[in-house]
Amino acid sequence: NDDFIDIKIIAWSPDSTSLAYGGLSKKNVIKVRSLESGVCGELPLDLSIAAISYDPFGKYLLVLARNNILYVYNCTSLAKLQEIPL
Repeated sequence: NDDFIDIKIIAWSPDSTSLAYGGLSKKNVIKVRSLESGVCGELPLDLSIAAISYDPFGKYLLVLARNNILYVYNCTSLAKLQEIPL
């Protein structure tokens, strides 16, 4: 992928239909790629990422930023639902 210099973090959805990944990039994003259609969505972020995870049911994507804020996204729409300081 041309956007990433070095992919450091990847998460596989529980239903095996998508991958979320990120790392050192030219722009701060997490990409979410559908394995069925190949369509790739982007979650723009202001900070570097410490971790990415899906919830066990594949409804939410959780992104932990290096500032210890957990961002919760809807997996279908990629809309940000919450920011939770940890």
